[in-house]
Amino acid sequence: MPKKNIIWLASYPKSGNTWFRVFLTNLIYESDKPANINDLAETSISSSRKIFDEYTGLSSSDLTFEEIDRMRPDVYRMQSEESNELLFKKAHDKFCWVDENQALFPSEISKGVIYFIRNPLDVLVSFAYHSGKPVSKMIDSINNSDYA
Repeated sequence: MPKKNIIWLASYPKSGNTWFRVFLTNLIYESDKPANINDLAETSISSSRKIFDEYTGLSSSDLTFEEIDRMRPDVYRMQSEESNELLFKKAHDKFCWVDENQALFPSEISKGVIYFIRNPLDVLVSFAYHSGKPVSKMIDSINNSDYA
């Protein structure tokens, strides 16, 4: 029977997901030093190509996005199976079906989802700054359903 040990941290980019992961890391790991924002491996992003490559033995750069997405649920299953602890996975992906019978995020290994929502005006300014784009261009990007 599969373990239900993945908690998905789902959000649109620049919505507080990383801030929460720093908070979570500080909460879980008792340390005299605060968590390093660049070293949050226990809460890796679900779309990590490095992790994909390690688990599949393939080079994701040789595959299309569709081929990668069809294999990602199996990568999550492998991660779930080998872990005896809760796994927190950051996700910016929308929920979708990668084929007729398979969701991108398998329910049989999912314990839950924490969905972060931030004021879209704040997301816009933060995302524009992060992307180095003018706010007017970022508005077009955010309003494009393929961009999410």
